[in-house]
Amino acid sequence: MYKCEECGLIFEEPRKYIDDTGEELLVCPDCIGDYEEVHQCECGEIISIYEKMCKNCKKDTIIRFKELLKQFDEEQLEYINEYYDGEEIK
Repeated sequence: MYKCEECGLIFEEPRKYIDDTGEELLVCPDCIGDYEEVHQCECGEIISIYEKMCKNCKKDTIIRFKELLKQFDEEQLEYINEYYDGEEIK
C-alpha cells in the first residue's frame, strides 16, 4: 500500500510514467507525485512503514501504561525497574 506525498491518495500499485527525457518512473496514479510505502495501524490509520503505531495509539499506550503502574506500590515498582533495566518488557 502506498500514499502520495503530494495529493494524499492511498493506492495499491504505483503507475509507470515516462518523463520528458524518456526515463521510466513509478509515480502516484492520480497526480504523478512521489509516494511512500504505508500500512494500517491497529486502529486503522494509515502510517509510514517505518512507524509501528500512529500518534494516537502511542498516546493511548502511554495512558494505559500509566494506569497500570498505579496498581503497584513503591517496592514493586523498584523491583520492576531493576528487573527490566535495559530489557524489553514482554
